[in-house]
Amino acid sequence: DEMVKGSPDRIHYFPAYELLMGELRDYRFYEPDMLHPTEQAIDYIWLKFQAGFMTAEAKDLIIQWQKILARLEHRPLHPQSEEYQSFLAKLGQDFTRFNHLPLANELSALKKKLSSIP
Repeated sequence: DEMVKGSPDRIHYFPAYELLMGELRDYRFYEPDMLHPTEQAIDYIWLKFQAGFMTAEAKDLIIQWQKILARLEHRPLHPQSEEYQSFLAKLGQDFTRFNHLPLANELSALKKKLSSIP
């Protein structure tokens, strides 16, 4: 609260706790331990955060990145096939669109997949 009051032009408070305790107070938004929020609750709060703090360009970047991550998780039926090698090559090219981001973990996963192909 002091930080927000001290720099209201640079620091903003996001009411994640208040959203969870107010709008999402129903039991269906909590895991069986009744302490942790469900994925549905987390997604709801994330969407509220995006709406309040992200530009349209940032939201688009996130969507593009999520698609790439989903493709990275793909498990092929025929990993030695030419089609899968093309798939991985295209995935590698798509990574270059995000070369301004720290992608060490993701690039490592891609290299591991590429090296596993005989």
